[in-house]
Amino acid sequence: MTEPYVEYEPQRDPIKFYPDVNDFIKAVIKRNQTHGEEFFDSAHTGYGAIAEEFNLELLKAIHENDKEQIMNEAMDVAVAAFHLYRTMKYGK
Repeated sequence: MTEPYVEYEPQRDPIKFYPDVNDFIKAVIKRNQTHGEEFFDSAHTGYGAIAEEFNLELLKAIHENDKEQIMNEAMDVAVAAFHLYRTMKYGK
């Protein structure tokens, strides 16, 4: 069994992260291609996007016990939360 992380050496100190981070990066790129890279208008708008993904889509997938859809919707929640993070850090 392989280790659940890969090593990356940005300077001198190696860090370890899960290879699934690549899936997250791909999802962020896909989101940006679909919706653009503009920041949310406000924290409330970001919260609305996250709440919609979670309450409407992720919970439905969980109730249907659809593993593939659960993974897709969980990733959508993570990407929306990351976009909100970036909005708060770099946006208006």
